[in-house]
Amino acid sequence: MNFRSHKKGNIVIEAIVIILVIFIFTLISMQGYKILNDISSDITTDTDLSNESIDAFNEINDRYAPTFNGLIVFVLIGFWAFILVAAFMSDIHPVMFIFTMLLLIFVIIASMMLGNTYEEFMGDAEYSGVTSQFALADFIMTHMLKINIAICMSALLIAFAKNRLD
Repeated sequence: MNFRSHKKGNIVIEAIVIILVIFIFTLISMQGYKILNDISSDITTDTDLSNESIDAFNEINDRYAPTFNGLIVFVLIGFWAFILVAAFMSDIHPVMFIFTMLLLIFVIIASMMLGNTYEEFMGDAEYSGVTSQFALADFIMTHMLKINIAICMSALLIAFAKNRLD
């Protein structure tokens, strides 16, 4: 059974989806952590709440940053693996390499813009403590351009070099 027959891949669209999902997921996770920290003092000093509920909130607050930091890395690696498998399973004519490279220039420009937007957003004084709790996510977002180039080039290599294997 031939799994690769008539499957057209689009590395450009997959790369755009990866950078947008990672960007949005990272910002939402960091904003959630900031909100938890902002309401933390109100909840811990509230006399109407029981000690068990305050302890449960503190445990959630303590586990939030490491969990979502690791989840962002997991999502990035999962998407990268997905794009590599999709590139291998796709049937792309070698002539499309030039057009794909031209379109990837726009993806690289978009990843530069998103990386700069992230750095500007996190450069605000309100978010100074948030980035220290999300060290891996901060590394991914500040190096989004390099990571995206690595993802795109590895997908291109697999998509167009596998034709020599057939």
